[in-house]
Parts: sequence; structure tokens; C-alpha cells
Amino acid sequence: MTYDTMTLTDAQARVAASWWHSGQTSSLYSLSSTGCVDGGAYGELNSSLRYAEGEGRRNYSIFDIEVLRGLILYVEQHEDRPPVEGWHLLWDDAFENLGSD
Repeated sequence: MTYDTMTLTDAQARVAASWWHSGQTSSLYSLSSTGCVDGGAYGELNSSLRYAEGEGRRNYSIFDIEVLRGLILYVEQHEDRPPVEGWHLLWDDAFENLGSD
């Protein structure tokens, strides 16, 4: 199965950023914890995508890579966003039904 690039909701972006961040000082950790989208997020995501599609390919499903692409699109659409009030409340089973086909 292949996926088109996903359009992520805020809750899905929060979940995905928590999967892909590289530690507490990373831009994706900041996105996951506060909703802030800073200049480092795009570079961090592109580096992860290059790895996931390259030498790490065996470790990731098509679904994983499409979620990553969806997060890149999300970051592009929310560039330079400050922290979001109530962001910490956005957590549910955001991907519960995705990828289960």
C-alpha cells in the first residue's frame, strides 16, 4: 500500500513530532511539547527523511515515511509559529485508524 502525503491535524503533528525528535534540545521536541515551529524543524525532518529513505529504509514502513512527509508539510505550513496555548492537551489516538488498511 502507498500513501499520498498526509495532511496532519495538530494532534497528529504532535504525536508524529514525538516519534521523530532527536532529544530534548531538538526542534521537533519543542514542536511536540509546545507546538512551537522554529527554523530547525525543517532541517531535522529532512535529515530524518533522507535517512529513512536511504540507509535506514529497512527500519521504516511506508506509513512511517508518509507520516514523516506529512510532518514536513505541516512544518512548512506553520513556519515560525510560537508556542501554542493548550498544546499539551492535544493527545489522542491520532493515528488509530491510519495505516490499518
